[in-house]
Amino acid sequence: AEARRLRDRLHQLDRRIGKTMEAVASARMSREKLRTQGLALAQERLKTEEDLRNAEWRAEHYASAAERRKQRSAAIDKIASRWESLSMEERQDLLREVLDRVVVTDDEVRPVLRP
Repeated sequence: AEARRLRDRLHQLDRRIGKTMEAVASARMSREKLRTQGLALAQERLKTEEDLRNAEWRAEHYASAAERRKQRSAAIDKIASRWESLSMEERQDLLREVLDRVVVTDDEVRPVLRP
């Protein structure tokens, strides 16, 4: 929804820029006024483009992160409920899916889950 709103905003800005250029071409606006208004419009457009890129990145990465969390949770549930009945290969696959690394020291073995 945010990305759609920002795309609409970009279209509005493009129309305003076009109208400003038409006004200058038909001598309804001075070049000095074009500089001030055009600069403000261009800055607003650049900011909106950046906001759109950020919104699209968040939507893509949050969705994929949510899906990864869902899959990891299902794998952890499977490990907890069916560990004894799983083959060695299935156990290894599930552990690879949920573990980022295993830290081994003289005092402990600490599994670290994937983010």
